[in-house]
Amino acid sequence: MANAKSSGGRGASRGLRKPAEAVCTTPITFPLEWAKPRQIEPQECTVRVLAASADGIRLQVLPREASVRDILNATYGPPAWSDRYYFCGGVTHCQIGILSPVTGEHVYKDAGPMALPTTDTARMQENTSFLRAASKWGIAEDVMELKPIALKSSQVPVMQDAKGGYHPAVKLTVDRFARDEAGAITMVQFALSDGKKVLWPEKA
Repeated sequence: MANAKSSGGRGASRGLRKPAEAVCTTPITFPLEWAKPRQIEPQECTVRVLAASADGIRLQVLPREASVRDILNATYGPPAWSDRYYFCGGVTHCQIGILSPVTGEHVYKDAGPMALPTTDTARMQENTSFLRAASKWGIAEDVMELKPIALKSSQVPVMQDAKGGYHPAVKLTVDRFARDEAGAITMVQFALSDGKKVLWPEKA
């Protein structure tokens, strides 16, 4: 006759384990929602003269670095963005990071510098790489897309110095922008320190 099974050996049977509960997360959908920066104003821009001759001048309109920082602070808040710099290929690059509301981590966009005439190359590279990186986030992007602008000596008077070089005889500031429906700048009005105003492109 078969013996009864012993009650010894393994202890009381364990109950079935409950399956791990699934972690529910909000699905990510594209495009992501980000705060939109405002347009930069003409008075927040500056004029850099690239070259001058008896025929006129060539200049670049750039956003002021302080104004771009103000827009970043107003749009995202000082704790939610950062800038950092690194040296690559012999020039300074800038990374601007903005805190993602989805991941809680900074997302970075990089840019290298512009090549502008300057007496302080390091400062110029740091400044213009910052402006170019900010434009990738849509800040003053329309201004950064402007190519160098040529103005005739009939529009902006020039003077020759003792060494034979030419310079504008007046100071230029950005007075007004005209933009198309897409937001691209189609016209720039400059104010001269002598009270005159000139347009680019020049009216026929």
